[in-house]
Amino acid sequence: MGLWKDYFHWSVLLRWDVLGWIIASFLAVGGIVLVFDQYLVANICFMSTKIGIFDISLHNTGLEDVDVMELSKKYFLAQRGKEIIIKNIRDVTENSKLFIKSKNRLPIHLDFNPYLDTIREVAGNFTEGPSRAGVYIVARCRRHADGKDFTFSKAYGIFNFQGPALFTEGSTMDVLPIDIRSQFLTLHEVIPYLDSPERWTSVTREVTSDANGDLHSRLH
Repeated sequence: MGLWKDYFHWSVLLRWDVLGWIIASFLAVGGIVLVFDQYLVANICFMSTKIGIFDISLHNTGLEDVDVMELSKKYFLAQRGKEIIIKNIRDVTENSKLFIKSKNRLPIHLDFNPYLDTIREVAGNFTEGPSRAGVYIVARCRRHADGKDFTFSKAYGIFNFQGPALFTEGSTMDVLPIDIRSQFLTLHEVIPYLDSPERWTSVTREVTSDANGDLHSRLH
């Protein structure tokens, strides 16, 4: 998913890049064509050379330079019970100004490894339905020419809780046969709620004691 908000200008085009082959998809907004690159290395997904680690980039394809004023990487675990909720695993935000010259890229490093144990435990303790882990990237940008701000966002899911592959909405890893669809939570189902604060919640730790007085801790 990618969304442009606020002030968009024809001379600034940003897109997400991952090394590999390219298939371009287009979205028209008020007569403006936005290009989101889907770079593929195996079955419409991004394979990790080291488990849980991925390098993508935000590409300024426009004619003007921009600054990324804030870059947020929200690692999440979405879960479907009576409704879809999104648990905030970790929000990594960079507030330092990051410059992207016209026709250049800003590299973005994603590392799920510090959070995979938490993701597995929280998912394992959830019995109401399926879970899907991923990351939601939000870049708040400012155009040099006139100082106008705009926001670009994109979500990625990881194939399983070991983190071997990253995929986008609508890829083959996100499309399931009807007979098993209820057993899994797709990124397509999660994306409509990523910009809804009321759907986000924190991971909580429950501490209980057994008959012997021993303490037990569980993450939810």
